Amino acid sequence: MPAYPWYNRVNTSVFRDDAKKLILERVNRKLGFTKTIEVLSISKDSLYNYFNGIRRIPDNKVSRPINILRKESSMR
Repeated sequence: MPAYPWYNRVNTSVFRDDAKKLILERVNRKLGFTKTIEVLSISKDSLYNYFNGIRRIPDNKVSRPINILRKESSMR
């Protein structure tokens, strides 16, 4: 594995809000609500607010889920 893999170089600041939401929803389906808030180090209220468009999803909350989804796709 490269020392600096592609998923660490993804510029999440260019993602639209709906793309960020889709990434979090996909991770939530994979891990479940409780594990998702644990992995993202956020409260359940924050995740609820992200899903319902009450708060914008910060860029740093999308980087970790990209890595989780990458692991899922490489296992297929």
